[in-house]
Amino acid sequence: MRGDYLMINKYIEIFIKSGKEIMLQVAGLQTDVGNCYIKQDIINKNKISILIEILGSISGRSWVTMEDDIAKRIASNMMGGFPVIELDEMAKSAIAELCNMILGNVATEFSNNNINIDITPPKMYLNESHGIDSSKKDYLCIPFYFEDKTNMEINLSFD
Repeated sequence: MRGDYLMINKYIEIFIKSGKEIMLQVAGLQTDVGNCYIKQDIINKNKISILIEILGSISGRSWVTMEDDIAKRIASNMMGGFPVIELDEMAKSAIAELCNMILGNVATEFSNNNINIDITPPKMYLNESHGIDSSKKDYLCIPFYFEDKTNMEINLSFD
């Protein structure tokens, strides 16, 4: 049983490392990771949510969620400091690409550990219900905190 926990911990560390590295490299934002916890409801009508499914040796879902303000700041940084007043198509594309890079990095790290996975293209939901019944799943939440204490979460469920 202890081996299972060590393996799960190793997987979580890959998501944490990828999130921190990509956020710093691509958006220029330093993050601290809070304590991971289990939650049942990831639907939040006040947040932006990006779904990327994980397929292969390990399968499941990754929901990256964040408030509008942090999404605008990330998009602005990714576009060279160009002010982002609203989440237009360019800003939404930047956020989706950031999430794609994080999960792409996760897929590469898993491959380096002889675990083959694929990821789907990101699907973005803006301040709306995702149309899923999350009450049937537990999600592992990994919170990433920025200097101003705003956060982004990577919520994971595995089949």
